[in-house]
Amino acid sequence: MDEINPYATPGSALRSDAPAARGKPRGYGWYKWCSLVYGALALLTALIAWVSKALNLAPMSLVVTTIILAPLISYLLIAKRARVLIYLWLPLHLLGALMLLAFGFDKISEASNLRAGIILFMVGSNLLSWLASLYFHWRLGKK
Repeated sequence: MDEINPYATPGSALRSDAPAARGKPRGYGWYKWCSLVYGALALLTALIAWVSKALNLAPMSLVVTTIILAPLISYLLIAKRARVLIYLWLPLHLLGALMLLAFGFDKISEASNLRAGIILFMVGSNLLSWLASLYFHWRLGKK
């Protein structure tokens, strides 16, 4: 059965073969600006850490920076509509978010309230960004 709602009228948007609505999906503007602001703040934080010599250019710190910047990278790939790169990037984004979650739960018990809040914010924003990236990739991919 190809239809979502077999009783929908032929021109209804509830049919599976119905074209996507024109324009950007609802919530895309929020996704765009939240990703850009988050990316700018993460870049600023990394730059401050690099200037203060707290961040060296070891491979592990580059991986951590990439995991933290994953929401910005996902948005840029969604905006560019690079489907092949999205298929390669989204599993890596999820893996990085889950690694950040495991790291966050490990560090929360010994961190102060402010550091625990920052860790939870980064983990939550990474996971929400992954879900939003998956949703907008699907919505913008419909013909």
